[in-house]
Amino acid sequence: MITVLVFALVFFPLGWLYGAAFLRLAARILRIEAQETSATVILLAGMIAMTTLAAGLSLALPLDWRAFSILILGAAAIFLSGSRQGWLKLSRPRLPRLTGWDAAAGAVLLLALLTVLENATHQVANPDTGIYHAQAIRWMEEYPTVAGLGNLHSRFAYNSHWLVLNAVFSLAFWGGRSLHLVGAMLFGLAVWDFGNGLRRWLGGERTAANGLRLLFFPLAFYLLGSQTSSPGTDLPVILMLWLVIPLWLEQSALQSEQPEIRSLLIFSTAVYLLTVKLSALPLLLLAAWLVLSDVRHQPVRVLRWGFLGFLLLLPWLARNVILSGYLIYPFPALDWFNVDWKIPYETALREAQIIRAWARLPNVDASLVLKMPLGEWLPVWFSDRTTNQRLILLLAMLSPAGMGVVWLLARLKKWNWAGQDFGWMGAYLFAMAGALYWLFNAPDLRFGYGWVILLMILPLAGLMSGLAGGLRDSQAFLVNAFLTVGMVVVHLWFLTASFEGKTFPQRWLLPPDYPLHATFPCSLENGMVLCAGEESYTQCYYQPFPCIPKPIEGVEMRGTDWGDGFRSVSGR
Repeated sequence: MITVLVFALVFFPLGWLYGAAFLRLAARILRIEAQETSATVILLAGMIAMTTLAAGLSLALPLDWRAFSILILGAAAIFLSGSRQGWLKLSRPRLPRLTGWDAAAGAVLLLALLTVLENATHQVANPDTGIYHAQAIRWMEEYPTVAGLGNLHSRFAYNSHWLVLNAVFSLAFWGGRSLHLVGAMLFGLAVWDFGNGLRRWLGGERTAANGLRLLFFPLAFYLLGSQTSSPGTDLPVILMLWLVIPLWLEQSALQSEQPEIRSLLIFSTAVYLLTVKLSALPLLLLAAWLVLSDVRHQPVRVLRWGFLGFLLLLPWLARNVILSGYLIYPFPALDWFNVDWKIPYETALREAQIIRAWARLPNVDASLVLKMPLGEWLPVWFSDRTTNQRLILLLAMLSPAGMGVVWLLARLKKWNWAGQDFGWMGAYLFAMAGALYWLFNAPDLRFGYGWVILLMILPLAGLMSGLAGGLRDSQAFLVNAFLTVGMVVVHLWFLTASFEGKTFPQRWLLPPDYPLHATFPCSLENGMVLCAGEESYTQCYYQPFPCIPKPIEGVEMRGTDWGDGFRSVSGR
C-alpha cells in the first residue's frame, strides 16, 4: 500500500504537467483561449498526453528506464518552460471556507479512496490479464514494437494504448516487479471527481451533471472494484466515458458558440479511447458533434480538429501496422500494406468473426452463431445473463419511457433546468447509439456497461435534478442528510467487503506480483517459446517470457532474436 501512495505522488504530478502542456498545445492548434479548468480535465489530458508520447517512443525504444527517463525530462522541461513563461502557475492553494456538507462529502470521499487503495493491492482478477495483458506489457518493456507480434498470439495485435501507459509506468527496470497501478490511479481520479460532484450537490449545485456523478460514485465500485488491480482495458473505457459525459452536460448548459477547454478534452478523450478499445467507437459521435458545432460558421476549422485527432492517432496506427500489418486490427478490409509480417487475411477475418460470435454465444460454434438471425440468438444471450445483469438490461430497455416521463414532468412542473435539457437529451442519444453499436456488434456486457448504465441512470439524474430544484431549505436539508448517511453506509460496506485481512501483512508495502503459472516449451517453425500448461487454463501472466496461451502452427521468427519479429509461413 505504501508503494501505491508513493506511485501516486509520482504519477499525478507528471500527469498534471503533461496535461497542462497538452491543453495549452491543443488550445493553440484550435485557437482557443486558455482558461482555468478542473483537476479532472488536466489529469485526464495528462494521461492522454503521456500515453501518446510513450506510444511514439515505443516505436524506437523499449518502454524501460530510457522511456521513463524521457518522460521525467519532458516533465522537467514543461515545468521550467511553463514557470518562466507564466502559463504554468504554481501557488499555494487557498482552501475555501468549509461547511458541514463539505466535511460530510470529504468523509465519503475518504472511505472511497481507502477502498481504491485496498483494491489496488489485491491479486489480479481479470482473466484476460493472464491470457495476454501481462505478456503484452512485458513485450513492450523488453523490445521496441515487434513486427508481426500478432502472428505469435493474435491478441498482441489488439494494441490497446492503455497497456502502453501501464508498460511505461510498470517500473520493471527498478529490479522489483512490474507494477500495474495505472488503473488504480484512474479509479482514484474518478472517485475524486464523483466525490466532488457529491460535494457540489450537497452545496446546492443540483444539476443533472452532478446527479450523474453522484450515481456513478457507488456504481463504479459495484461494477469495477474487482478490476482496480488489473491493467485490463475495460475499466478505462467505462470510467473515462463516465468522466466526460458530465463535462459534456456542463459544457452544453453554457450554450456557448465558442469551444472551451472542456470541449477540447472531450474530443481528445473520445479519440484516445478508440486507441484503448474499439468498443469505444461510438464516442466519436460525441467528438463529431463538438466539431460540427464549432465549424458551422468557420468550416476551415475542421482541419485544425482533424490535425489534433491525427496527432493522437498516429502512434497507434503506426503500432498497428508493425504489430499486425493492418492499419486497424482485426479489420482486414483496411489491407493497405504489403509487409512480410502481415497476419494472413483469413486469420484476421476469423478473429473478427470469433470476437462477435463469442460475445453473443460463447459456447456455440462461431460459424453457426453468425448465421443466426437476431431473433434467434438474442433471447438465448439474454437468458444466459445473471439476474443482476438482466435487471440492468431491462432498466436500460425501459429508459426511453423514463426519459419521456421526466421530460413531460419538466414541462408540466416548469423546472428551471437552465439549459441542461439539451445536453441531457443529447447525452442520452449518444448513449443509445453506443448501446446499439455494442448490442449488434459484440454484446459482451464487459464491453457495454458504460453505455448501458448511462441509459439506465440518465433519466434518474434528470429527475433528481428537477425535483431537487423545487425543494425548500428544510426539505433540502433532510434530503442531504439521508443522502450523506446512505453514501457513508454504502462506501463503508464497500470498504469492509473489500478488505482482505489475511493478506494485509504481505500487501502493506508492495502490491502482489502477477501469479506464476506452469508452462511448457512449444515450438515455432524455427524457434521455441513457452506455452501455458494445461492446468493454467491458457493463462501465462507476466513470466516466464515469452509465453503464449497454446501452441501455434505455421509461425516463424523473422530473425535470430525475438525482437526481430514473427511472420506466418503461409504469408511468405
